[in-house]
Amino acid sequence: MGSKKHNKLTTFLFALITFTTVNSQNATNGNDSNCPSLFGPNYPTKQRELLRPDAEGRQLMCQWVIISDRQNCPQFFQHCGLNPMMCLRQNEIWFQCVSDCEPSCSDPSPTCPRRCARAGCQCFPGFFRQHQKGLCVPVTQCPGEKSSELSCFEDEECQGPSNICRDGKCHLGCSSDRNCQKFEQCVGGHCLRRKSCNFDGQCEPSRVCIANNCQSVHKLTCVSHSNCPNSAFCGDDGHCQLPFRAAGDERQ
Repeated sequence: MGSKKHNKLTTFLFALITFTTVNSQNATNGNDSNCPSLFGPNYPTKQRELLRPDAEGRQLMCQWVIISDRQNCPQFFQHCGLNPMMCLRQNEIWFQCVSDCEPSCSDPSPTCPRRCARAGCQCFPGFFRQHQKGLCVPVTQCPGEKSSELSCFEDEECQGPSNICRDGKCHLGCSSDRNCQKFEQCVGGHCLRRKSCNFDGQCEPSRVCIANNCQSVHKLTCVSHSNCPNSAFCGDDGHCQLPFRAAGDERQ
């Protein structure tokens, strides 16, 4: 009985999230250039991982996916379940809102004016499609690329998790808040999660602004879905829950 209830809830949430893609912009660049970079401290080191069996002995799999937030900007989320939305080809990731022109070896920074209308698998951020139906590879494996180091003049020219331009080379870190997620700030060259806030938009998707502090959604009690913020829903335990677990989220 519990398994059927879990499956119905998962199906409902998946349909709800997929429905929002109709009004979303492409998930590579979001609605405009104001979207924060995906290459912050939450950039995943693994695409997927197995979890310990749950109370019913089921083996769950966690898979990184990219969804669109309220501003239609891409965010890393970790989806855990029996049947995660997996991309089987190497260096690909499931996008809630795919781009009509994903980054490729021939065009690493494409501009997509069209709106997206579907979900699917595309190259993991920082990787590039070799050709139309080719594999996703790091820039060093693109045809004609001989150097393992990227040259740059500005931070915006750096691709992948190395998002700071220093001495003509791309390095990992941040030089200003614009290198970080919108709910983070650059402190000492590192992107750190904001603890203070004035409104929800300054907190990461799994947190809300309460008394000028970013607090976990899971702390909020509820009796119906309307009591929960954003895309959260009211769980059986009377607390707000998210359909996905945000990168770096802690239940505290």
